[in-house]
Amino acid sequence: MVSFKESMSLELWYVVYDYEKCIKILMDRDGMEEDEADEYLQFNTVGAWVGKGTPAFMYPMTLDQFKSGLELEEL
Repeated sequence: MVSFKESMSLELWYVVYDYEKCIKILMDRDGMEEDEADEYLQFNTVGAWVGKGTPAFMYPMTLDQFKSGLELEEL
């Protein structure tokens, strides 16, 4: 867990997880390969709606990585 975030529209707080750390946990704890852990996390956690307390995930990156990603989306 990285942080808590308040949602003004839902009037609640929810947990924010570091996506890369979640991948690492699945790899270390469950012996998954990186692509397997990514697929598992996307399908079973990130894409799941578990009610108002559904957690959020952050994808850590540098400012340059962020800018580079924006440029790719604009193409």
